[in-house]
Amino acid sequence: MKSEKVFLLFFALIIFLLYAFLPGAWALTLRVGAYQDPPLVFWDESGQVQGLYPEVLEEIGRREGWQIEYVRDDFSKLLDFLRQGEIDLLLAIAYSEERAQVFDFNQETVWLNWGAVYARPSLKINSLLDLNGKTILTVKDDIYYQEMLKMVSGFGLDCRFLEVKDYQAVFALLARGEGDVGVVSRLFGIRFGAQYGLEASPLIFRPTELRFAVPR
Repeated sequence: MKSEKVFLLFFALIIFLLYAFLPGAWALTLRVGAYQDPPLVFWDESGQVQGLYPEVLEEIGRREGWQIEYVRDDFSKLLDFLRQGEIDLLLAIAYSEERAQVFDFNQETVWLNWGAVYARPSLKINSLLDLNGKTILTVKDDIYYQEMLKMVSGFGLDCRFLEVKDYQAVFALLARGEGDVGVVSRLFGIRFGAQYGLEASPLIFRPTELRFAVPR
């Protein structure tokens, strides 16, 4: 009986040592939320996730031995997934005190962004008051949308908000005349505004630190 126990312990030790030294045996797999917000985070036609934030994360993952599994979806859905613990990390999420009550954020800011208002050249938007009576295209749960709601309400303006899935949808609908103005991040607007034949207004607001977030 004693010899059998010794043999079993020895066998278990051998299995443990073999497993411990297999490449990637102890690798941590992270489910990471990715949405369409080029050039910060996006995926190409083949489904490959790219952008500034994936590059930073993948370099950290390479050093730490992580396995990264991307979950591609709309930003609003990914927020729900993070809140429910269905993903482990979300890329390029704007930090706010309200969100910090729900999620944990890293301390270093990778990129600083702010909100911008775009419109077709024929529609002149020079001040917040020019938004009165306009249909505003926004992304659901976007921090700039939330800030615009506060600004419009504070000035007592009569605006209609139309929620879409991402910034590309904002510009595409705006270019087709399905709305008057669009609220996007300044980086997205700089890169894609001219491509859709849209112009930036003087309105900029809500400087925001973009970080990584995990469930609390």
